[in-house]
Amino acid sequence: MVYCDQESYPTSIRRQKKGFGAAVGIHPKKVQFFPQSKFEELGNLLRLNTVVALREISLNRCAPESTWKLQEEILIKVLQLSMPIRQVILHMRDAADQHCGEVGARCLQIMRANVAPTQRIHLYCFTGTVEQVVSWLETFPKSYFGVTGTVKEFDNFQKAALRKIPKGHLLLETDTPYFRARQASASTPAFIGEVALEVSRIRGETVKEVLGFTSANTRILYQM
Repeated sequence: MVYCDQESYPTSIRRQKKGFGAAVGIHPKKVQFFPQSKFEELGNLLRLNTVVALREISLNRCAPESTWKLQEEILIKVLQLSMPIRQVILHMRDAADQHCGEVGARCLQIMRANVAPTQRIHLYCFTGTVEQVVSWLETFPKSYFGVTGTVKEFDNFQKAALRKIPKGHLLLETDTPYFRARQASASTPAFIGEVALEVSRIRGETVKEVLGFTSANTRILYQM
């Protein structure tokens, strides 16, 4: 469960079945609607032992340019609520650059200045380049790169980046309900195998191998 809209914050979060957890945060597109009073509420939610991550935060250049400065200000304030025991899940979007080079570099700069190098980071829906893989791992050795169904549309630079990600740092995602497979009306976790199949083709590994090490990485990252 992901609570990234302040109007949907729960008053409590019940313990989930083993292997499941909740994440709380503020979506970059919603920063202009995030009142100061909500920071305390977000901080209280992050202290719950049923919450496993701070999500979804970062920078989104698809939002109006008038909000970009506020996005950075809110990101810095929200990162002050982060803690090593909670993973930070980053959402990076650039309206013009499919590799998210500029926004990725700025986000890395902000992260470097505001969290410890030991912070565990999940780069959600990663579409970057080899240079970005190297930069994030050099700065934050506990970075993990999530790949969704968009892998089917990767260009040669993105495929090279996917092959560069070490086995111990790759994750698979479906980003339910988005990036639906085939003619499905919505994506579900049931389509994770299709993501694994495409990843295996690009990396030159078997589907079984990809599912094996990415599942292990997920358990390690989220301590499940």
